[in-house]
Amino acid sequence: MKKPRLLCLIPALLFSVAGCGNKPTSTYNENIIYNELEYVPLEIANPNPELYVSSLDLLGVHNGVMAAKWDDYDIKVRVKYSDSSIKDFDFKVKNIPLDMRHYLGEVGDHSIFLMEYKWMSSLDFTIIENPDWNGFKCEFFDKDKNLLSSKVVGFYEHVTYDGKPLPDFEEDYNYKYKFQGWNHSLQYIHEDTQFLAKYLMTEKRFYTNRPYNSDHIGLAALVDQDKKRGSGLSYLGRVRNVAVYYTEAQELADEPLEFEFEIDEYGKYWNDFTSSIVKYSVQYDEDSDYDSKVYGNPYELINNPNFSLQFDKRYDYTGFTAFLDDKQDAALSSLDPYESVYNEILRVLSNPTKATVEIDEEAGYYRYAITLSFDVYVSLSFNKLKDDVYEIAPFNSFIVAPVKDTTQVKIQHSLDEEFGGDAPSKLSISKRGIYYAADMIDWSSF
Repeated sequence: MKKPRLLCLIPALLFSVAGCGNKPTSTYNENIIYNELEYVPLEIANPNPELYVSSLDLLGVHNGVMAAKWDDYDIKVRVKYSDSSIKDFDFKVKNIPLDMRHYLGEVGDHSIFLMEYKWMSSLDFTIIENPDWNGFKCEFFDKDKNLLSSKVVGFYEHVTYDGKPLPDFEEDYNYKYKFQGWNHSLQYIHEDTQFLAKYLMTEKRFYTNRPYNSDHIGLAALVDQDKKRGSGLSYLGRVRNVAVYYTEAQELADEPLEFEFEIDEYGKYWNDFTSSIVKYSVQYDEDSDYDSKVYGNPYELINNPNFSLQFDKRYDYTGFTAFLDDKQDAALSSLDPYESVYNEILRVLSNPTKATVEIDEEAGYYRYAITLSFDVYVSLSFNKLKDDVYEIAPFNSFIVAPVKDTTQVKIQHSLDEEFGGDAPSKLSISKRGIYYAADMIDWSSF
């Protein structure tokens, strides 16, 4: 039985890109170029407005057309006009609307109705078996390019993903991933296709790791000869992915963005990234239990932070291994902040690199950046008021030591031209931590 279908040839055109016809395998191939969907309606109206179409016939189908082989036949539409003139038009897959093309892969009798203004004609054809075609192979891969599932679909049919459910949200050390779908449309499959899971990727900037079950680790202490003033060095934790050098941000519009580092005065970057570490990664935590043990204004440590260019040599600090809240043993950095970061930037800039953001990327602002992770220390000075009671003295500073082998050169994205952090937790300064930093000092002869 024939399956009559109404086919309205509405003038709409999608441009195509030639494909290479590669066959996908269980390995994801990034170099496959796919044929884009194209629809080119037949223009069968006679240029003479006084002439109209009197009949249509489909030529080249009398012996049947093998499934998925329509364009291998010399199929034409013969148009007869009201003056008895005849014109033949090539009738290719691209001339058939997308939602009707699946019939070209289904064995059996079919009818297509073409419309010319208010006039309609039926074009009948038969699809016969094609022993060399068993459908299009569709393979689905996760974001790490591991094969998830594979299935076969018919000519211009829709495919559905039937593999194990993909998580809506994932994350790793550097990024968060939100599932957005697949990199190709699941509709009108017209060749073997590999689908890669698409995620909205958000960089985890200024993410922190505290010492496990602690807000600080006391490392070293100093005391003046009079035993009335002292200082202590404490470790607060690690901050990841801090931009230490970067280009100007550009908004993505109608053209790709091009980025290249330029040699610039480093001082402004030092001031910006050190203050941003405290702004986005350190917070003051109230602890009223120590109000009677610690005097002074701890808020000033964060609100008006000072930064040391290097470790105080008197601490004789050469590094330490700490167990952090990510359940990892970390070799803590003892590199001097300013000189070490500056030298690392020079090392990167000695091999100039460029980067491009294509126009099909997410809207917003982009910049090219060198990022590092840092171990964050605080050096606090104290006056001892009496036994077990201390006052925060004026000379305090943060020390942000770059962590070796954490340098990355990357494109950073922002929706609003701000490149701050959104870490779920921060490093902590509290009166409790300040008290223990003071209490580890040897005040014994006071």
